[in-house]
Amino acid sequence: MREVEAGEAVPARGGSFDPEFDREALLDDASSPDQLETEVVAVGAELDLEVALVRAEQKELDDLVLPETVRRAGVGRGRRIVVEGRLDHDLDHAIDHEIDASELVAPGTRTVPGVTDLESGSRHLYTPAMSASVRIPDEVSRAWRELEGECRVEPLAGGLLHSTLRVRTSTGTWVLQRVSDVFSSAIEDNIRSVTAHLRARGLVAPVLLPSRRGAVGVDAGPHGRWRLMEDLGGVCFERLASLEQARSAGRLVGRFHGALRDFDGELAPMGIPYRDTPAYLKALRHALATRKDHRLAARVRPLGEAVLAAFESLGPPAEGLPQRVIHGDLKLANVLFEGPQPPARDRAFALIDLDTLMRGPLWMELGDVWRSWCNPSGEETAGAGFDLAAFEASWRGFVEGHAEPLETAELESLETAAERITLEVCARFVTDALEECYFGWNPERHPARGEHNAERAERQWALYEAEREQLEARRAVLHASK
Repeated sequence: MREVEAGEAVPARGGSFDPEFDREALLDDASSPDQLETEVVAVGAELDLEVALVRAEQKELDDLVLPETVRRAGVGRGRRIVVEGRLDHDLDHAIDHEIDASELVAPGTRTVPGVTDLESGSRHLYTPAMSASVRIPDEVSRAWRELEGECRVEPLAGGLLHSTLRVRTSTGTWVLQRVSDVFSSAIEDNIRSVTAHLRARGLVAPVLLPSRRGAVGVDAGPHGRWRLMEDLGGVCFERLASLEQARSAGRLVGRFHGALRDFDGELAPMGIPYRDTPAYLKALRHALATRKDHRLAARVRPLGEAVLAAFESLGPPAEGLPQRVIHGDLKLANVLFEGPQPPARDRAFALIDLDTLMRGPLWMELGDVWRSWCNPSGEETAGAGFDLAAFEASWRGFVEGHAEPLETAELESLETAAERITLEVCARFVTDALEECYFGWNPERHPARGEHNAERAERQWALYEAEREQLEARRAVLHASK
């Protein structure tokens, strides 16, 4: 079965739903391309391997005629976060039993996820697919007043580290997360202080709700650490759907950075190594030196050496740059938009997934934005390219939202920002192609973890080369804003 492409809608289908549904068959049911453009996936239904498909114009779910099994699951009111351009990738791997909280962080795996874990679309070992039959531990239900009484629970997929539920109660709709053990408990304090600062300056931001005891994170012993947030609703996209969408998202990122210019609070370490290029290059050199007999050595060694040479050519990043509060994981799916169709599709209103808040240079933030937003093919698809128009739209949006000129050194650091982050990600994929112990992989497409990571590395290198070809054009765009 092929994956549903970005911007591609999935047609509604009458009659009963086959639990062993085939996405290819769903797409083949469409009568015309026009029909595909007007219908979207709106519900990941609360039952084993069944989905409800809703037309885009359906604003509320209460009038929807659903199969009996879906009605029993209790779909109620409230906006949903819909991920445009794909079916839920975890449905193919759903498990049949209730979640055992002890499984949420798999034993025996490395507990040092970094940038690519947080931004790639791969399945990985830290958090299993959420079961369709979910029970909130009693210790967690009792911890928040908002969870009193009857709760309707819906697993939300797409996150790679936490397990996330949408919970509907008589008092509202909430997002409940079992936080991965790899993170420090201090990240909730980071999120609370930064989001309060953002809201005081008029931005929409997730609200962490205090428990009965006043804490924003609850340790439920063997069931792990949990947190509860308001559900902001909205729509996420995996790839850009328009240049206006890129500009709006860039404007929101600019407003985020502008609002945090005067934030002087402490940000605690998140508990994992993150954005540490020297450490990643050291690991790459070690893998190249010690895995010479690996079956993929001949394939990836030249690529690994090319990555090291490219970093040498770039030289170290500029020193003495402002250390901003950065989001740290600004893939497009962490930007909320008002709706699935224009004009709402092109109005960004909130940034989510704030676990990686940290201080760092602006090039680190925007380099990852451009690496992920400006590659139309995505990370798991061949044919990497760099969309200069998307780059320009996002940058012009950022300048509008930030509303204050950058110092010359900070502006110049953005010239090679995309290359630096892309090479960093490429280095990490090459390393794991040889070590085969870190990143998740797709056994349906590849014989082993190494082959999948080798392919990813090759695609990141292709993206780096595309970025280099656009260097002068990007430099001109950046400096035209001065």
